[in-house]
Amino acid sequence: MDDNLISMGKLQSDIKTMKLVSLFLKPEQRKQLNALEKQLDNMIAQTTAFNERFSSYGWCAYDSMSMTLIESANTAFEEGGIENAEQVLINYYKTDVNKITHWIKNSSRVFAVRYNLIQRFFEDHFAERYHASVPLGLIIVDGALTISQKAKVFLLREQQLMHGIV
Repeated sequence: MDDNLISMGKLQSDIKTMKLVSLFLKPEQRKQLNALEKQLDNMIAQTTAFNERFSSYGWCAYDSMSMTLIESANTAFEEGGIENAEQVLINYYKTDVNKITHWIKNSSRVFAVRYNLIQRFFEDHFAERYHASVPLGLIIVDGALTISQKAKVFLLREQQLMHGIV
């Protein structure tokens, strides 16, 4: 499995742990655990196929990506090739993704403080005002990365001080 899909790896590990103690579960709970394992196996297979098919074209599955989208893209690929599959992805990111932009706000403090800019970015982007959305998107990412890097540098410096390295 792809190391970048942390939540799926965690679920897989949790299921393996539960299977070790499944003797103590009720029969219905064991059925649910088996069904959950099959569902996760399908998710892993779909995600792996997606990444193998699309990574060379610049597409990558990530933890919060809709499994329905991944499956739709895989199906479109199998039925009509890369052009069909990319059209599924492009259509999603031109329309449906607008409905879930709120998850960005809750993903980290760095994005939460920039949420008004992020909303404006999507507003401009979906209105095809790319002359405004592209620079704003780059500014948002640059600011988020700068703050993240400063936090890492600060933590590293703090650890060095604690260990008398500096």
